[in-house]
Amino acid sequence: MKLQKILAEHAFWLRGDGGTRADLRHANLRGADLRHAHLSYADLRHANLSDADLLCTGNMREIKTLQIDTWRVAYTSDTLQIGCQRHPIEKWRKWNTAAGRKWIDYMDDKALAWADKHLNLILQIIDASPGERGEAK
Repeated sequence: MKLQKILAEHAFWLRGDGGTRADLRHANLRGADLRHAHLSYADLRHANLSDADLLCTGNMREIKTLQIDTWRVAYTSDTLQIGCQRHPIEKWRKWNTAAGRKWIDYMDDKALAWADKHLNLILQIIDASPGERGEAK
């Protein structure tokens, strides 16, 4: 079944209008555009989410999401996406270095002020509630 159909059926299921819960176990979602997908309660165990656009409503296991002021935040076990910027979590952890501050300041004229206010908290949330690691198949 094609991903779009699975996601459409899942949306019906979430609303209680029939449909079927999304079973994406072991799915190869590498590079998938999931920006508008509502993946609450979707089964994504062992799904390959490498390079997927994760600005979606996550299933809160493999993909976790937040909305903080200007930007949506999504993360997995090893990747953090804030707005359109998606990088390894470890790169984001270096944000408050000279190079990191320059990199973030280059993104948007409000990005550095936003990072000063929110990024440490986001990293603490990730540490307290990490995304579960799926296995690529």
